[in-house]
Order: sequence, then structure tokens, then C-alpha cells
Amino acid sequence: MEIEAVMKALTVLTDDSARDVMSRTLKFVQTESTKHSARRTQAANLLISLSQLNDNPRLAFLALTLRGDTFAKVKKAIDAMVADLTETNAEEVKKKDFCINELNTNELQTNKKKRELADFGLSIAGLESTVKELEAAIKTLRDEIKVAQVEMKKSGEERQKQNKEFQKTIADQRATQKLLERATMVLKAAFSKKAAAAAAFIQEHNGRGAEKFAYAEGGAPNQVIALLENIVKDAKEVEKTAVRDEEKMAYEYSKAIEASNAAIKQKNKAIVNKSGTKAKKKVELATAKSDLSDAQLEFERLKNTKLELDEQCVWMMANFDKTQGKRSTEINALKQAKAILSGAKFDAFMQKF
Repeated sequence: MEIEAVMKALTVLTDDSARDVMSRTLKFVQTESTKHSARRTQAANLLISLSQLNDNPRLAFLALTLRGDTFAKVKKAIDAMVADLTETNAEEVKKKDFCINELNTNELQTNKKKRELADFGLSIAGLESTVKELEAAIKTLRDEIKVAQVEMKKSGEERQKQNKEFQKTIADQRATQKLLERATMVLKAAFSKKAAAAAAFIQEHNGRGAEKFAYAEGGAPNQVIALLENIVKDAKEVEKTAVRDEEKMAYEYSKAIEASNAAIKQKNKAIVNKSGTKAKKKVELATAKSDLSDAQLEFERLKNTKLELDEQCVWMMANFDKTQGKRSTEINALKQAKAILSGAKFDAFMQKF
């Protein structure tokens, strides 16, 4: 559209019917030589052809100015445009280098950050699993301690029952022994008096009537005494057995309590150690989550930077050769137009396009 408008304007300005008006309005110098006019036309035609070829309205505008400005002024304008285009090309080269470097750096940093995020994810998962395992282990140890304490309480209660039974057994056996021993003593005393009376009677009667006291030796009274003494003996054996059993049960109970206390002590120590490890792992977990959050923010920043770089660079890099070529063509065209204005031949330049 711009090229078309410039071309129409140029046609209007160069039309024969408009020359007089242009001369008065734009004050074209009518005293120029025919040679200078030809060079103006040739240079203008070259710029117009290149403006159409490169879709560049600036060349068409410059061609338009050739109709009214002096050669010196046009050459100065050409030099300015060449310098501007050269600088633009150089800036675009720098920008391309910048884009390549920044895009490569962004890609490297993004890939590194992806690996960090993955590592943080694995680390957090591992730490969370470790914390859960430690919590489960601590709970198990505490449950085992409670069970052991309950068992110890039951054992203590059972031991009290056993000891109470033992005390009762001992008391009963000793009471039985005492009672039987007293009965035996009473019987022995009674039988002893009876025997003495029998002996006196026999002696008094010169042996007559001895058969009446025959029971005194090896008779029923002695059997009763022997039975009582056997019962006392058995009671003492029962007492001894009860004492041995009591000592054994007391020893076994003591060892069981000692073992249970030692086990509980070890479990409490394990709880302390695991609790300490759990606390450290939770600190590590909190740090890892914080690092993950920072890494995610940095990853988002890198993604946003990539979008900004894409917006700045993708089109420019994709069209770099084309835009550089177009500017180079413009520069050459401007230099050629300047050369024509300085006296070079037009045909030699047109053969290149």
C-alpha cells in the first residue's frame, strides 16, 4: 500500500501536465542541465525498481525527493540512510548473537532446573517415607512398651497371689505341725504315766496281772503316736517343698522383671534415637520443600524468560537472512543511486537487478 501510494504520487509529480505547478510549488531548479536531469531520472528509476522489489517505501520516497532536492542534499540523505541501514544490520547481528546466547543459556538452565525439580521430588518422597517409617517404628515401640508394662503388672499381681498362697501354705503347715506335735506330746505323756503305773503295779504284785498292761508296749497308743509323727514329717516336707517353689518362682519373677525392664530401657533408648532422627529428617524435609518451592519459582521465571525471548527472537532469527539481505540490497541500491548521481552509468547498475 505504501509503495503503491508513493508510486501514484511520483506519477502525479512527473506528469507533463503537472510540471508547471510543481515548478511553482516545489521550486524545482529549471536551470539544471539535461545531463543532470537524466541522472536524476535514472537514479529515481533505480530506487523505484528496488523499492518495488524489496517492498520498501523509503526508497520510493527517496526517489521522490530526487525530483526537487539538490544532488548534495540527496547524497547526504543517501549517506544517512546507508549509515542507518548499516547500523540496523549490525544491531540485528548483535541481537541475533544475544538471542542465540540467551536462548542456549535459558535452555541449559531450564534443563538443569528440571533435573533439580526431579531430584527434589525424589528427595522429598524419600524423606516423607522415612519420616512415616520412623513414626510407625516409634509407635510400635511405644505399643510394645505398654504391652510389656501390662504383662509386668499381671506378673506382679500373679506373683502376689503366689506369695499369698505360699504364706498361707506355710502358716497352715506350721500350724498343723505345731498342733500335731502338741497332740503327740500329750499322748506320749499320757502313755508314759500309764506305763509307769503299770510297772509299779506289776512290781507290787510280783508280776501278777502283767497281762492287763500288755498294750503299753507296741500297742495301739504307740501306733497313734507314730501316725501323728508321720503326719508332722509330711507337713514339714510340704513346707520345704513350698519354700523351694516360692524361691524358684521369686527368682524366675525377678529375672523376668529384670529382662522386661532391660527390654523397656532398650526400647525407650530406641525411641529417643528414632525421635532424634525423625526430627532431623523433618528439618531436612522442610528445607527440601523450601528448596523445591524456590526451584519452582525459578523454573517459572525461566519459562517466562523463554516466552519473552521467543517474542523478541523467534521471528527475527527465522527471517534474519531475509531482512539482512533486504537491507544489504537497499544499501547497495542507495550506493548505486549515489554513484549515478555522481556520474556513473545507469545501465551497468540495472543489469544487476
